[in-house]
Amino acid sequence: MSGLWNYPLLKFGSFTLTAGSLFYTALILLFAKIVEVFLYRLFIRTYAKKREIDPGRAFAVSRIIKYVIYFIAFLFILKAFGFKLSAVVLGSAGLLVGLGLGLQNTFSDLLAGFILLIEGNIAVGDIVVIDGMVGVVRNIKLRTTEIKTRDLVFIIVPNSKLVGNNVTNWSHNESPARFTIDVQVGYKEDIEKVERILLTAAASLPDIVPNPKPTVQVVALGEYSISLKLVIYSDELFFIEKVLSDLRKKILLDFRSNSIDIPYPLREVKVVS
Repeated sequence: MSGLWNYPLLKFGSFTLTAGSLFYTALILLFAKIVEVFLYRLFIRTYAKKREIDPGRAFAVSRIIKYVIYFIAFLFILKAFGFKLSAVVLGSAGLLVGLGLGLQNTFSDLLAGFILLIEGNIAVGDIVVIDGMVGVVRNIKLRTTEIKTRDLVFIIVPNSKLVGNNVTNWSHNESPARFTIDVQVGYKEDIEKVERILLTAAASLPDIVPNPKPTVQVVALGEYSISLKLVIYSDELFFIEKVLSDLRKKILLDFRSNSIDIPYPLREVKVVS
């Protein structure tokens, strides 16, 4: 029985594959999985909830714990197969130097992944703006991050792009975000009446918060119109485009019902025969 247990199925240098090493590998992976599930439940369901830790940060910590557990399991598996860990470490150092030259972007993404998980500047569930595109973070992996856009499409973003580029994280706002609507009216219109109509339209939409209060600013006296800016605040960040669309529609209908003129440029064309 002992001979069958240690019978070499495959041998290559110091690497020896036996029935015993296969059994130990399965046992190590099973034990690693049990430890992962136990620590996940202990941290996420008990400690994190008790301390009211942010879900995104709790997910990041649990993901780091998972990587550490399986890295240790990987070292034990190598030892079960007959590898000397000291030789593995020395060989890995030389291998990493060679790979680092050819896979700089990949290693940059991996390092950025650790930075994201440790710092927690971007967490699962955050609403971010990257390259002008709004999306919610669904998963942070070691090299890439999955973001679900407002078009309900998942995009895969390299982690180095989230760390090295300017990324807007709306979920870090402790107060409603500020948005603006540009409006133009003719010089003959009562500017105070126009202001009241704009503020009433903003107050009629539930997704626009009353505090801070919406305001109207005169931004320019143009060639043929007065340029106004309606400033609003909203907690609805992911679908803010729909809120702004509804507000523009409301303003247009209110202008029409109050006979407010929205001017357009006039050009005089003179035909010379």
